[in-house]
Amino acid sequence: MTVQKTEWPDSLWRSTAEPLRDFPELQEDIETDLLIIGAGYTGLSTALHAADAIEQIVILDQAQPGWGCSGRNGGQVHGQWKPDLAALQRLYPGSQFDAFIKTLGDAVELVFDLVDQHQIDCQAQRAGSIIAGKGGKAVRYLTEWSKFWAETGADVRLLDKHASTDLIGTSHYDRSMFDRRGGSVQPLAYCQGLARACHERGVTIHGDSRAVRISQNGNSWRVFTAHGSVKCERLVLATNGYTDELWPGLAQTIVPVASMLTATAPLPDAVVSTLLPQRQPVAEYAGVPAYYRVDETNRLVFGWRGTVSGEIGSLNTAHLRSRAVRLFPQIA
Repeated sequence: MTVQKTEWPDSLWRSTAEPLRDFPELQEDIETDLLIIGAGYTGLSTALHAADAIEQIVILDQAQPGWGCSGRNGGQVHGQWKPDLAALQRLYPGSQFDAFIKTLGDAVELVFDLVDQHQIDCQAQRAGSIIAGKGGKAVRYLTEWSKFWAETGADVRLLDKHASTDLIGTSHYDRSMFDRRGGSVQPLAYCQGLARACHERGVTIHGDSRAVRISQNGNSWRVFTAHGSVKCERLVLATNGYTDELWPGLAQTIVPVASMLTATAPLPDAVVSTLLPQRQPVAEYAGVPAYYRVDETNRLVFGWRGTVSGEIGSLNTAHLRSRAVRLFPQIA
């Protein structure tokens, strides 16, 4: 079986990250204590945390760390969930709800703790994050969650229309929720930084090594690739959005959601001062939310619904530009 070497897609994140590191293909049969399939945020963070207790760890990826969603997202770090409180309490009753809320807050801390601990150069900014909305449903949602978070002791507050306009730079929204805990990272640089940290901890990473079959023999597993295999005692599947039929039934639990990002050229300081002057990332509370932020190079990076075909072209990005200009006419 021939394996093609990963081709990195052209993107803003690729052009503003440090030179990308490619990890070698697995071309032999090896053994390890823990095998992780998937070298995105989930797999790499799992390996970093497991390295404190497990001596031999191997990660396999069909491409390279950060090639997939972990290197293509908006880089926003929020501690928020879309359902309203009542819906979330029905979904996670009793102590499950308390644990879930703790996880939301801890997740934000985890990202920035990893950046600090492993000195990851990923343009990390932590000036807070914003959820903004328009209309009665959004106002109720933001009011409810702001009050809830404040009662837990989190530095979260509700902003009225005037304060929202000052902070975001558009009068479109009726209310917003400012969360001091949040921030942003350059997503591809963050993922590659996690991979570097794993490598420095002794974790073996193999790129261009798609797992094609799993077999179990007693208490051990063997995972096969095109040109090699890994025998392990513990196995973690961290494929997320790229999950296939490797594990029966797992792919049926994944719902693909298409989203796209576009970016302006670097904007003059005079323009940036009129939109997101403190550079907090913004995500909308809406049926199909837009999300955006100003990056380190003064570009407005804007995301919204994507094309289900997977094709990227001028027609598919025109709706992103149009949506961004409606919010911020000063960038036209």
